[in-house]
Amino acid sequence: MLMIKGRLLAAFVMVALVGIARFDEQGARAGGTVSPSPAAKYQANNFTPSWSPDGKRIAYVRLRAGSPDVYLMNADGSHTRNLTRSASGDAFPSWSPDGKRIAYIRVDASGVYDIFVIDPANGKRRRLTLAAQAIGPVWSPNGDMIAFEKVGEIWVMRADGTHMRRLTNQRAYDGNPAWSPDGGQIAFSSNRGGNLAVFTGFGLWVMDADGLHQRRLSYGNGEEGAPAWSPDGRRIAFSSTRDGDSEIYTMAADGKDQRRLTRHRAFDGYPSWSPDGHRIAFLRWHDDMADVYVMRADGTHVRRLTHDY
Repeated sequence: MLMIKGRLLAAFVMVALVGIARFDEQGARAGGTVSPSPAAKYQANNFTPSWSPDGKRIAYVRLRAGSPDVYLMNADGSHTRNLTRSASGDAFPSWSPDGKRIAYIRVDASGVYDIFVIDPANGKRRRLTLAAQAIGPVWSPNGDMIAFEKVGEIWVMRADGTHMRRLTNQRAYDGNPAWSPDGGQIAFSSNRGGNLAVFTGFGLWVMDADGLHQRRLSYGNGEEGAPAWSPDGRRIAFSSTRDGDSEIYTMAADGKDQRRLTRHRAFDGYPSWSPDGHRIAFLRWHDDMADVYVMRADGTHVRRLTHDY
């Protein structure tokens, strides 16, 4: 799962899931190794934020001296709570549109990824897939379907885990699905036309929700991924390395009017819009640690939400 550059965030999360707390970016880019940080057992990583539909809470993943779990916090960073507890690892939380369920992935001891759902009110969980190697679940706006990534393709299934169907079928890596607010389209990242051997050349694509009319949205020089639609469907936030470091950008839903939001010597990625469209939560990887930040939708007033060290 080491999808370098454009897939760097997914790589970091998957590495964390098998118990390694530090991803050596430069070493990995050069074909090197992934190594643990000596300070990792004393510090915490916080990543992959997902805003609740009512805007009051943020689900995210926290790793500290063990396996990562899904946590909840208020939108201002207060009142953190451990929602899942796994000996192997949980990641990629995604709220259902009604706020009553959170989909996430769990990896077992053998390294198999599956999708679960949990009720944030009482902690009751249910498994949706079996040995599916599925990651990155996202709900359709009506809550009836879940899109996800499975072995480099985009799939969908009903919210109860039945009627699984593949939408993409390319000799490339397709991932990071994101449903448009009207349910008519799914944005995703793909390295079609890139170097399949080393997982480079990722750009942003969009297709109809049934998998038809797949077309490219972005033609940047860097690696691009983690698309997220604004609540009104007019813009898409995403991460890109086009200017060197991974930064967060937005563009119009047709791929035009691309704007850079973050300017920080760190890894910024995995944007998540607030329901009112006024703010964006995101991951910032800095000084070998990852934290959840929030900013206004124009990139101003950046503020750190998680403080574990």
